[in-house]
Amino acid sequence: MVAAWTWAPRSLTTPVPPDFASLIERVIPGIEANPYIPLFPSPRQAVFLGIEEREALFGGAAGGGKSIALLMDALQYAQVPGYAALLMRRTYPELAAAGGLIPVSKEWLGPTNAVYNESRHQWTFPGGVTLSFTHVQNDKAADLIGRGPTYQGLYYDEATTFSEYQYRTIQSRLRRPESGPLSRVPLKVRAATNPGGESHSFFKQRFLVEDRPFVRSLLTDNPGIDQAGYRQSLEEALDPVQLARMLDGDWDIVEAGEVFDRGAAPIVQEIPRGGRFVRFWDLAGSVGRDSAYTAGVLMCEVHGYWYIVDVQRFKRRPDERDDLILQTAHADRERWGSVLTVFEQEPADAGIKQANDQVRMLAGFNVKAVRPTGDKVTRAGPVARQYNAGNVRILSGPFLGPLLDELGGFPSGKYKDQADALGGAFGELRNVGIPGARVGGTPKAARFGRGGVALGGRK
Repeated sequence: MVAAWTWAPRSLTTPVPPDFASLIERVIPGIEANPYIPLFPSPRQAVFLGIEEREALFGGAAGGGKSIALLMDALQYAQVPGYAALLMRRTYPELAAAGGLIPVSKEWLGPTNAVYNESRHQWTFPGGVTLSFTHVQNDKAADLIGRGPTYQGLYYDEATTFSEYQYRTIQSRLRRPESGPLSRVPLKVRAATNPGGESHSFFKQRFLVEDRPFVRSLLTDNPGIDQAGYRQSLEEALDPVQLARMLDGDWDIVEAGEVFDRGAAPIVQEIPRGGRFVRFWDLAGSVGRDSAYTAGVLMCEVHGYWYIVDVQRFKRRPDERDDLILQTAHADRERWGSVLTVFEQEPADAGIKQANDQVRMLAGFNVKAVRPTGDKVTRAGPVARQYNAGNVRILSGPFLGPLLDELGGFPSGKYKDQADALGGAFGELRNVGIPGARVGGTPKAARFGRGGVALGGRK
């Protein structure tokens, strides 16, 4: 019966099979009798609308009705007094363009008792209900939203164009009262997107790997579009990678990066026993929005393959940073046994002092400091060659998305800290015995190899 469905106004009785209409009302309250939603959802949209978990993604091919599903979802509770929903894109023109969320909302809500405020980009309904639109141009805009009104529904259209920081920060505004009708409205974070974009790896990891609710959209899900014509337009305009993403909803195909080929490193669920481990830290000491991260990459080498085992990445003040580094050293030793911790030492007296501080902090651990040579691209070259040849594997973990995003955009991307730490860890594993830094201006004998700095043990 569902196969006979076509996209049409709810006032028409023939296109929607009775059993499907009954299913919608039973599974998705607030849709069938909702005066603000003039269309029946498609079967796949109905699945998305019926998800009860807090967070869900509708992602895949272009033209699958993802943005319409967001608008439907946001309007589900528009008859509950006090309800508020926020729909977002990265730029305002994307919201206001023909076929965008604002024009579609005007088609739907113009004939109703809802009132639109052009200057605020907001619909107001009886009972103080609001449906707002905004754009999130940068992290500062996300911070402003994070200090603004509260919502019961947050909706990200083309979610992979949002940074991870923006996606997470805005969710601080999701809340509801403890009592009354609004307390029974589920809190929702909903995202819709095609594969690709700056946060492709983050969303793939979060929803496809970590198994949060995910509904795959396909062009064939949308009978209201000229599918043959749209397919031809995509085929004529897009390169093979983008075509696979937009036409087939392919989350696995990736572009080759400038230095690292994003699809070259296999993702594994475990690593072989018997490896040598190195954790390399690229240090930063600022918490500013645009400041660099402190990044610590843990690698091991087993039977001629290099494994990225873990990445710690954060922005903290120097005292908080060092506490986390110490905690990481304890965790590494408890889980992996002997781990060599290596710090990148900056030149001049400040770098020497910092290296000495790390020596004292990590008393009892195997550690050394090294003074890097060459620029970041040069230092990343050796590991990139092995990475692109398939000789580097990555242990699946929550760090995977941010790491792949940075490596795929290196060196043109905003951040280079993980790439730098990865190059340092690989260099230590590949070149055991290469002298390290002179801490305090005096060469010290190393317990590992023939040079470097020995910490926390006998000289």
